[in-house]
This record gives sequence, C-alpha cells and structure tokens, in this order.
Amino acid sequence: MGKKEQIQQYLTSLEATLNEMSLTNEGQNFYKNVNEFLKNPNKYLINSQNSNNDNVDFHEKNQLEKITLEESEQKVEQFIKNAKSQGKEIWYSSFPDPEGFFWDDKKQKSIEYNSFYVITKLPSSDDAEFMILPEDETKMKINAISSWKQYIRPVCNIILKQNVNSYEESKIIQHKQGKLYHEGMKWKIRDKEKDGILIDLYAPGIIE
Repeated sequence: MGKKEQIQQYLTSLEATLNEMSLTNEGQNFYKNVNEFLKNPNKYLINSQNSNNDNVDFHEKNQLEKITLEESEQKVEQFIKNAKSQGKEIWYSSFPDPEGFFWDDKKQKSIEYNSFYVITKLPSSDDAEFMILPEDETKMKINAISSWKQYIRPVCNIILKQNVNSYEESKIIQHKQGKLYHEGMKWKIRDKEKDGILIDLYAPGIIE
C-alpha cells in the first residue's frame, strides 16, 4: 500500500471515530475539514498521479504555461532555427558528466546515434545555450529517461515529475533552454536551478 492510500485509510478510520463523539464547535470545524479532505484528497496531495487538474494547478501556481509535447518540440525547433539565423555555432552532445557539465572535446558537429542535447553559442562568446533534441531527432530518449538521474538531472531543473505506465508514454516537456559557460575543457552550469533546462518529466516510477 502506498503512502497516499495509507493516509486515506487512516483518515477514513478517524472519520468513523469522530462520528461517535460529541464535538465542540472547534471539533465540528475540524470534522468538516476532514470530510472535505476525504472527498477529494488529490486536491491536497503533491504529485498526484490521477488528476490532470493537479498538473494545471501546479503550473498556475508556479506561473508556468502548461504546454503539450508538440508545443515543446516546436520550442526546440525554433531555438535551433534562431541560432542558425543569428550565425551561432551549433553542436551536439550525448549525455553530460554526472557532475553537471559537457566536455569540450566531445562536441559532435552533426547529430549522431547517441546525440541528445543541442548546444549553441555566438562565435566570440564563452556563453552558450542548450536544449534537448526533439524526439524525432534523437534515438536516446528511452535510455535517457530510464536513467534520468544520470543523464537528465545533472543539467536540467525538473519542476514537475509525473508517473506514466510505460516508456512509450514517457515524455520531456521543455519550458526554457539552459545556459552554459566555458571553463577550461568544460561547458558548465553556474546554477542548475536558474540555468538548467526547465522541464517537466513524465516517466515510469519516477516519483520517489
């Protein structure tokens, strides 16, 4: 039995006990709140797996637009298109180092079998921006999501984690590109919370 089911079972038992008691006004108000919780516990639980409205509420509270996978992919395509029109350097990378950076000598000039990230920068700059490649341009989606702690978390700010039933249903929604800076042989993130790729991650068994 999961924690949420245990909580609901406990509250149901508490409700039965309260029904047998003579309550003060304060107790009656508490009893009313318990009843409200029991009628709709998902409203009060973080990362509910069963209510789409919870996801909408989450994004509204964090002042983020709730977008579809298609809209997320369009953001990446526009990101690459803008980089080309601005004359930026574009390269690709497989997974980052677990410490949260990309090695300079592992740049990929074109999309390869293990490419997962796209990175862009102006020729004269030591600052870069990066995003995850669209699903139709990378073969590494399932590998990355199945090992998200190693391959996604080091350089992404995961604002919403949501369970799905299978890897076929899994997806990465990107809200905002990340930022990197060049130091020695590494492309690093100054502050993952501020500069990591802002994403929602939908994957099997992701909620710990």
